Amino acid sequence: MYKHIIGTFFLLSLFQPCAIAKELRVAVASNFHHALTLLSRQFEQETGIKVKLSSGASGLLYAQVVRGAPFDLFFSADVERPELLESQGLTTNRNTYVYGRIALWSPQSKAIVGQSFLTNFDQRLAIANPRLAPYGKAAEQTLAYLKLSTKFNSTLILGNNINQTFQFVDSGNVLAGFVAYSLLKNQSINNNYWLVPQTFHGPIAQQVVLLKASKHKKAAQALLEFILSASTQTKLQTMGYSSVNKAIALGAI
Repeated sequence: MYKHIIGTFFLLSLFQPCAIAKELRVAVASNFHHALTLLSRQFEQETGIKVKLSSGASGLLYAQVVRGAPFDLFFSADVERPELLESQGLTTNRNTYVYGRIALWSPQSKAIVGQSFLTNFDQRLAIANPRLAPYGKAAEQTLAYLKLSTKFNSTLILGNNINQTFQFVDSGNVLAGFVAYSLLKNQSINNNYWLVPQTFHGPIAQQVVLLKASKHKKAAQALLEFILSASTQTKLQTMGYSSVNKAIALGAI
């Protein structure tokens, strides 16, 4: 922790004081909102820089960035949108900051939630909209991998983002759904879910871009370095993510 603080202040010491922003505006995918809220508080304590977050589905946030929303950083839940922004010349750099996991969750189930549960499940199933949310795309790929796409074709309930999908299931309006594992960890939920093997779907690589329109690039870069630091990546593993370093070791990149 001490080394982390020293490293952050060393990074900031390289910048002219007048160039450091007092507040950063950051767009963040729904699944990462809670984690970034906690991490931003630590970052503010260490640097004095406040971080104002705007959360939503990656596709919707991407559209806001393209329309000129004044964000400094965009933490997407996928690779596609950051790549598009880069191809449009709207970014200065692009990095993978974490890998997501999905889980099948049925809080009211008396049966063990797993692959057999899903095969026999005959009720409505909630997933995030695959066209907007990468976690929804991973859920869709999981159903295809298990050859269950046709089974659930007419009974899928689509959330605008992964947070709304979680709420569908949490409220009991839908009895089961694919949610972000990080949201279960956030709520200290330790049962009635199945952590989907990562081989059942494509990697949920989540990338961040520093936007060229940012007026606070040095402060934004400081936050980026903070998120990618070894100590923060270790902390993210306890929040339901696979760290970038661990993913490299496993050959996921």
